[in-house]
Amino acid sequence: MIYIFKLSGENYKLAKFELETLLGRKLRRSKDTVSIDLALSLKQVIAICNRSSMVQKCYVDGLKVWAAKSDKRFVARSPKKKPKTHPAMLKPKLARLLINLTGAKKELLDPFCGTGSILIEAGVLGIKPSGSDIDRKMVWYSELNTKHFNVKATLRHLDATELDTVFKNVGAIACDPPYGRSSTLAGKKLAELYPKFLASAHKVLRKGSRLAMIRPHYLKLRITNDWKKLGEFEWYVHGGLTRKILVLERC
Repeated sequence: MIYIFKLSGENYKLAKFELETLLGRKLRRSKDTVSIDLALSLKQVIAICNRSSMVQKCYVDGLKVWAAKSDKRFVARSPKKKPKTHPAMLKPKLARLLINLTGAKKELLDPFCGTGSILIEAGVLGIKPSGSDIDRKMVWYSELNTKHFNVKATLRHLDATELDTVFKNVGAIACDPPYGRSSTLAGKKLAELYPKFLASAHKVLRKGSRLAMIRPHYLKLRITNDWKKLGEFEWYVHGGLTRKILVLERC
């Protein structure tokens, strides 16, 4: 059956990459839509649309069979609905996107869990979430927020550059590390933090599994040969802030 999808205009390439990851197939593009011939049932495709963050509509034989309801799927978990908040907390739509880019099915780790946005979305999707943060207060915030949404998460107080002291054989990693120009983590500058985190993540992530992370556009980051770069996409936030979403596969 031929399915046609209309994707979000926020970043078309990113939306296409997300859907290709969820479907496990490459898509054909025609103007503002993508299409694919799938053996999946309509029920299965609608489930994928519901999981996606950037699919807007789905058509079969010219008939609309699914449409996003102005992101109402995420309203109940918006920042103001959470017991604990932080100015830099991720909105649920972006948290969902990061999870989907990893292709996570059973488990996921967020080593910079903060207020727990990624952990909550993972739990909503039926994925077992684990999270850690070097800031004890953020671990506590994650605990309160995940419990508020009835999500069971494994939480640890941990430096993201020392993941192998606690975690092993991880199936997927999604995260939003600190990105302020003056940010530090345990005395590390950003230019030092990111490479050390990637080295740490490589130790715990299974071969062939993915890591999806956000980084500031101004930070130069060298990707070592033990990672395969699957894609990098820009995500405009406001003013002078443009984030880059990086997707890597562990070699």
